[in-house]
Amino acid sequence: MEPFSQRHGFQAPAAEITIREEAPAWLRNLVITCAYDLSIDPKDLREWLCKSLLAVPDLNNWSSFPNVDNEVRGLLDDAPWYKVYDLIERIYEHVEPRFRGISAEPQRKLVDPLNQAFREKGVGWQLVDGKIEV
Repeated sequence: MEPFSQRHGFQAPAAEITIREEAPAWLRNLVITCAYDLSIDPKDLREWLCKSLLAVPDLNNWSSFPNVDNEVRGLLDDAPWYKVYDLIERIYEHVEPRFRGISAEPQRKLVDPLNQAFREKGVGWQLVDGKIEV
């Protein structure tokens, strides 16, 4: 069921762009939430982050929740801002082929929430066709 605000077309006005070269904590958390909403396992996120950050996964973490999830959150918290946007594109790249032509899940669970947050929080980026653009 759509929330009240969506059913009635209420949304916050677009904020002035104040964020360009950073990835605030709220965004890092939202990226993980969107990935989980798309049924991406924390182990996949860890693999992608470790590869991108040239980090070694903690092989003592074997359970997705809470162990690998905590590791993913720590990796993402410590990542340079631009690597967060790289991860967003990687998530889209992973899920888009799975749903192409049969479902709008990537749009509904990744693109729309991120772009809405970007507008409301004054982030000068948007996710368009799987790419972060100005």
